Amino acid sequence: MFGRRSRLCVESTHHLESVWGWFQWLEMSEKLTAEYSARGLRRVKQRRIRRIRWLCLQGRSMEYRRNKTRSMNLGRTLEKKR
Repeated sequence: MFGRRSRLCVESTHHLESVWGWFQWLEMSEKLTAEYSARGLRRVKQRRIRRIRWLCLQGRSMEYRRNKTRSMNLGRTLEKKR
C-alpha cells in the first residue's frame, strides 16, 4: 500500500513538472513573439520615416509635388485669363 501511494506521488509530480515546463516554454515563446513583432514594427516605422526625410531633402515628397503642381496649374489659369 505504501508503495502504490509513493508511486502515485512520483507520477503526479512528474506530470506536474512536465506541465509546468510546457507552460514556461509557452510563456517564453509568447514573449519572444511579441518582442520580435514589436521590433519589426519599429523597423518598418523607422524605414518609412527615413524615406520621408530623404524625399523631403530631395524635394520630392508627395506634399511638395502636390503643391508644386497646384501652383503651376494656378499660374497657367491666371495666364489664360489675361
